[in-house]
Amino acid sequence: MAWRKQQILNLIIVGVGGQGVASLLKVIQKLCIAADLSAQSSLLKGGAQRLGTVTGQIRIFQNRDLDHFNFSPTIPAGRCDFLIGLEPWEALRMHDRLSADSVVLVNSQETPFESNRGSKREQADPAKLFLIAPEQIHIHDFTDQSRQRFANNAMVNYLMGEFFITHLFPLFSATDFTKTFVQTVPRSAPQLQSLT
Repeated sequence: MAWRKQQILNLIIVGVGGQGVASLLKVIQKLCIAADLSAQSSLLKGGAQRLGTVTGQIRIFQNRDLDHFNFSPTIPAGRCDFLIGLEPWEALRMHDRLSADSVVLVNSQETPFESNRGSKREQADPAKLFLIAPEQIHIHDFTDQSRQRFANNAMVNYLMGEFFITHLFPLFSATDFTKTFVQTVPRSAPQLQSLT
C-alpha cells in the first residue's frame, strides 16, 4: 500500500457526541506510543454536547528523524489518508480533507438530527453521496453489527476501530487494539472479555 511509504499518516475520526470518537482517538494514540511512533492529535467538540459534532485528528509520524514538533496536529485540506466516520453526515463534512487516494470507513446508520425546524423533507442518503466520490469507500452498518454482537449500540466505535486495524491499517495488531481499547474504555471490558 502507498501509505506505508509516507512519512506522515493523517487520520480523521468524526461522529457526534456520545459515539466514542474521543475514546477511539485515545486508543490509537496509545497504540502509537506502544509502537514507539510519534503522533500529534487534536479533538474538537462542536457545541460540546451529546449529538454535537466531534472531530478527532491524529498525525502519525513514521519517520523517527522527522521533527514532528514543527507540524500542526490539524490535517490540511486534501491531505487525509484515512477517514473513520461513525456518523455518515459528519463524515461528509470532511469531504474537503480527502484526496483521490483517501480511504474512507463509514457507518451507514445516521444519527437523527434533533431539531424542530418545521415540516419533514425528503433527505438524501449520505452513504450514496459518498459513492459519487473517487475515494476508496467502505460502508457498513456497524450499528446493526453492534446490536447483534453485543446487544447494544455502544460498541460501534470498537467495531469500526477493529475493522480499520484489521482490514485497512495493519500497522497495529487486532489483539493489541482490543487490549488497549479495554484499558482505555474500562466499561467495555465485560463485553470484550472473551477477546482479550
